Amino acid sequence: MLWVGIGAAASGFIFLESTQPVTVSNIDGIPAWLGGPGSDNVIVTGGLAAIGAWLVLAIPVLAAGAARREPPEQALWTGVWVAGMLLMILTRAWLHNMPERTTCGADGCGVVPYYGPAVLNWRELAICGAFLVLGAVMTWMVARPEGVSRRVEARLLPADEPQH
Repeated sequence: MLWVGIGAAASGFIFLESTQPVTVSNIDGIPAWLGGPGSDNVIVTGGLAAIGAWLVLAIPVLAAGAARREPPEQALWTGVWVAGMLLMILTRAWLHNMPERTTCGADGCGVVPYYGPAVLNWRELAICGAFLVLGAVMTWMVARPEGVSRRVEARLLPADEPQH
């Protein structure tokens, strides 16, 4: 759950950050609404630690989850894990959504940083929701008692067939 929670928190924070207006002070990389470089350092450090844990937990989540499941459930668990990995990639790929402005002057043309009204990053909000859905599916799979699928299969077998 920590793996999914970190993903939801990261994409949710990126969306929150996109709801704030971009001022001239944001151009140096520190959003003004965070309160300056001190709070930005705390958030960046926490974010880097979370990303490290997120990446380190990826393989153990797959292995531990698949080891406790029956073969059909292993496929579902692996599918959920692959979806989580894709969401991790999309979180990074869709991080920046600011429009670029090109301006030309005496020294040539170039892209200048954007500042102005907030530009909402709706894709990150969708990723956050997808991580929450993955968390619900993973919780549902983990919370079920052992052997539920075997008991269901046993009830579906005809009475004259031997059960394994």
